[in-house]
Amino acid sequence: MSKNIDKSFLFSEEMEFLFESVFDKLPIAIDILDAEGNIRMINKTFLDYLGLEKDKVINKYVLDVDRNSRFPLVLKTGQNEIAYRHKFANGKEAIVHRIAIKDGDEVIGGFGMILFEDLNELRKLIEKNRLLETELEHYKKTLRKIHGAKYSWENIIGKSDAIVECKKKAMKMANMDSNILIYGESGVGKELFAHAIHNSSKRRDYPFVTVNCAAVPEQLMESELFGYEEGAFTGAQKGGKIGKFELANHGTIFLDEIG
Repeated sequence: MSKNIDKSFLFSEEMEFLFESVFDKLPIAIDILDAEGNIRMINKTFLDYLGLEKDKVINKYVLDVDRNSRFPLVLKTGQNEIAYRHKFANGKEAIVHRIAIKDGDEVIGGFGMILFEDLNELRKLIEKNRLLETELEHYKKTLRKIHGAKYSWENIIGKSDAIVECKKKAMKMANMDSNILIYGESGVGKELFAHAIHNSSKRRDYPFVTVNCAAVPEQLMESELFGYEEGAFTGAQKGGKIGKFELANHGTIFLDEIG
């Protein structure tokens, strides 16, 4: 079956009935033009926006209704105009779509829609979104302070050749996007090195998640690291649980006592 709209259907009685019974009741301004640029269908929301009666618009050339319309260009080139700013002849400004309706390569009509009827509402939406992003970033920073790495190279005290050489190697590794194995006897500062490596890496602005492997029972290790969905097994908590690997996404996961 062809995915293109047949011209005979586009301006048929069935389409007109569909438009009047469905689109005419929508709170979104919509109109349909033929290939010559005549407005063949327009819903009540659009008419109210323009402040015009239907008989003053239907079957009229689009430039006679709105002298600023760019629809003739869209119909000529077949190039859609998505989310364009437009000032109507009545002085109102809006964000609009102008879409060429095609049957194969032939332009057989146009579909118009007002996305935002009031630019002030759009500006408010953009500002609200900007504030939400700022608020989200604030919470991310707060979360990083709570779950982030606490120590840096300055916290690793020592001037011996062994400590200096170890720090040099670790600093080099911090610049690499690779797994790092830190080993040594208990109490030598493996965790401090893990914190410092994270804080000097490109991942430092993301979570640093610590898992004490020795404290997690073997049968729970998989769900602890990879999480689970609700109902995955008997006793699974409602809503499921996010795994430590996902929690550390873009950041660092420190598997302590991995041996």
